[in-house]
Amino acid sequence: MILLPANVGLSLWLITPFGAAGPVLASAMCIGLIQVVPSLVLVSLRKRAIRARLI
Repeated sequence: MILLPANVGLSLWLITPFGAAGPVLASAMCIGLIQVVPSLVLVSLRKRAIRARLI
């Protein structure tokens, strides 16, 4: 739900300075910020919870 509007907005903003590479950079940035970072946080929290149960 958040990725599409963020990607479109960032793509439109980055077209001016980077041209055709702007949407590609926007997609990479949005995927990194909206999918990868939260997933890494979730994995870290789950690993911590598993370790707490084992101790």
